[in-house]
Amino acid sequence: MLIIKSRELGMEDVISASYMASAFFFFTCGFVLIMIGRADLPDFSFDRSAEDK
Repeated sequence: MLIIKSRELGMEDVISASYMASAFFFFTCGFVLIMIGRADLPDFSFDRSAEDK
């Protein structure tokens, strides 16, 4: 939509700017979610075998 509206209305139009801002927002959110998903977090659960001893 950004390419179509920017060719139709020009890059200085408010609608084109809102599409650019939305594209930037969703791209950066996707990048952050991918980085969060790839994080190697430790296991915070309690060890059940320690209670049995």
